[in-house]
Amino acid sequence: MPYLAVRGYRMYYEDHGSGDPLVLLHSGLATSAQWMPFVPLYAQRYRVLATDRRGYGRSDPRPGFSAGYLHEDASDLAAFLDLLGITGARVLGHSDGGTVALLLAAARPDLVRCMVLVAAHTHAEEKTLEGLRRAQTLLRNSPAQRERLVRHLGPGGPALAEAWYAHWLDPKQQGLEIRELIGSIRVPTLVIQGVDDEFATPAHAEGIARAIPGAELWLIPSCGHNPQFQVPEAFNERVLGFLGEN
Repeated sequence: MPYLAVRGYRMYYEDHGSGDPLVLLHSGLATSAQWMPFVPLYAQRYRVLATDRRGYGRSDPRPGFSAGYLHEDASDLAAFLDLLGITGARVLGHSDGGTVALLLAAARPDLVRCMVLVAAHTHAEEKTLEGLRRAQTLLRNSPAQRERLVRHLGPGGPALAEAWYAHWLDPKQQGLEIRELIGSIRVPTLVIQGVDDEFATPAHAEGIARAIPGAELWLIPSCGHNPQFQVPEAFNERVLGFLGEN
């Protein structure tokens, strides 16, 4: 089980396959295990690296979620890649992971060859907050949901989720606004979002695609926040086709 000391904590990561690097970034309530069903396929073509961000999975804990936590996570990722001597990686990120990919590409374009953003967010829409309130209520009222989080995140999963929801739903903490920042990005980008995403309108993905010159947009009908699991065959075909062309 490989670890690296990254900016004062131990980061856990998976490392599979060989060739050009492909970095997989998990969502806000997941770990690198989120991507493990896809790794055997992707590792046939790439060296696949999947990290547990600070506070998640087998990485060291984090004290909480500050207003700039996604910027911190992007800095952690840059340090991780620097330690491995990697530049020009292909990056695939889901939800929070997609936002980290955007921040990395804006701050360190030398590290990103191209990227695929799945349900990434640049700001909090009202639909974002409504979806998070529903998810928070489900966590508090559903033993099955709490058990699911324990399976995915470990015994501390429900507490981590509560802290994450509290951050996003606290008006004093809501500080994600990177729409102007991403206009500086110049790497090939594929933006993917389900039309029925529980946490964002299609306009959110459209805005990301417009901001990045030449970006491709794939809005998937009758699909929610997790297209990689809802339409896996079409997802893998589109993602691997894009990565292969870039």
